[in-house]
Amino acid sequence: MGRAVTACGLAALCILGAACDEQPDRPAQDAQAPGESGPNDLGVAGDAEAGPLADQGPPADAGPQASATFSPTTEDFPNPERGFYAFTTDLADLDTSELTYVRDTLGLRLAFVPTKLDAYVGQALPQSYLSQLTARFALVRAGGVKLVLRFAYNYDAGGQDAPLSLVQQHIGQLAPLLKANADVIAYLQAGFIGAWGEWHTSSSNLTTDANRAAVRDALLAAAPTSQIVQFRYPPDLIKWYPTVLEPSQALGATDQARIGSHNDCFLSSDTDVGTYSSDTTLGDQQRAYVKALSALTPYGGETCDASDASQQRRSCAAILAEGRDYHLTYLNLSYYTAFHQQWKAEGCYDEVSRSMGYRFQLDAISHPMNATPGATLTAQVDLRNVGWSRLFSARKLTLTLRHRVSGALISGSGDTDLRTLPAQATASTPITVTLSIPAGAASGDYDVLLGAPDIYPTTSGDARHAIRFANADEAARDQAWEPTTARFRAGTQVSVP
Repeated sequence: MGRAVTACGLAALCILGAACDEQPDRPAQDAQAPGESGPNDLGVAGDAEAGPLADQGPPADAGPQASATFSPTTEDFPNPERGFYAFTTDLADLDTSELTYVRDTLGLRLAFVPTKLDAYVGQALPQSYLSQLTARFALVRAGGVKLVLRFAYNYDAGGQDAPLSLVQQHIGQLAPLLKANADVIAYLQAGFIGAWGEWHTSSSNLTTDANRAAVRDALLAAAPTSQIVQFRYPPDLIKWYPTVLEPSQALGATDQARIGSHNDCFLSSDTDVGTYSSDTTLGDQQRAYVKALSALTPYGGETCDASDASQQRRSCAAILAEGRDYHLTYLNLSYYTAFHQQWKAEGCYDEVSRSMGYRFQLDAISHPMNATPGATLTAQVDLRNVGWSRLFSARKLTLTLRHRVSGALISGSGDTDLRTLPAQATASTPITVTLSIPAGAASGDYDVLLGAPDIYPTTSGDARHAIRFANADEAARDQAWEPTTARFRAGTQVSVP
């Protein structure tokens, strides 16, 4: 499948601008860095928190306990690595003004960058081009957004692409950039093959089974092991891996655990314009596979303008059902806007916007009211993910004590990889959070704050990359989201003598 895209600069972000539509031609601060691996809630290797846990003192006084409950909110607000994305200009041409428009005017945290390699269909990527991309990744980092990234040799129906050997060389050249900039690449789509990088209409015969597998292997080798690579067509995924992994096998570094799906004609016809087989039985099997796969890996893309509008499933009933069933993580804001307009008319647009991806809701907290210097304080936090999909970065819940007079901070981390929290949860997951009170900690009362910063040193202190919890401010309980620190004030205190 494919679409014609005009690189129209800042105007590309105008969601109602016809020139930017894609037309079908288809059949926080104080964050701890991840430490060594240990078992997580799904029984697979995960990240254990480094830092204060290494030198724990005796447990805090198991005397009086402070506790609080939290109120949920239906407010729609941006969060990293999820939700609607803006379609921007080519990564090589991306500038600060576009990123500012995405972040501040549109209020989004994802940008799709159609990175075009048409100038290099017959040669290696020059160092000047690689350096240009490196500079643009730095702009993205400073801009407070993350990318849905796809490389392609064309963004038209012609399908002009490079020979396999050159594709493999290009992917190898891009590997250092993918690893160095993993902090700002939220999702990597396979690309490279055929029209729009959508794995069809290849001028270089890249759509054979052998060539598809070769490109797949090159991408998995080039991307960091924490990165899932999303592929366009369910038949490829089923051919490679006939059975979806069990949850206990997810989140690992195996090739299969790093395979996901994207759909560039979501909801757009009976077959999603060729995404699924027109044979009803086979198409249903493919859909069931993708639903199971998307419970463990990211799923996103865009709607499209199918030639037969009567087949398009534009209703709120359709998006609310299929968004849940396919665990929708992200979606193009710019295309196809007839869907978005109908969601607004029927009154579900805000629900769609806030439901995509993860949505973490704090339910309760309990912890000792008193802690002595040199002791270890342990809190329990009840957290649930009410979003349509899981989180896909290995974040931990953090607990911070802040001295009510001096503002001094003491931070610790939870024992749970937040990727393991199931989506669409109706009950909380209890999370234990432990921190050590330094021997020299100042006496006095400390406010308790909860956070979920990014996992990378380059972005962990940036509030724009921290997860905001779906909880209401409650002035009477002294509970509130603090945007500058990217923490939720729990309304409880710990006293240090």
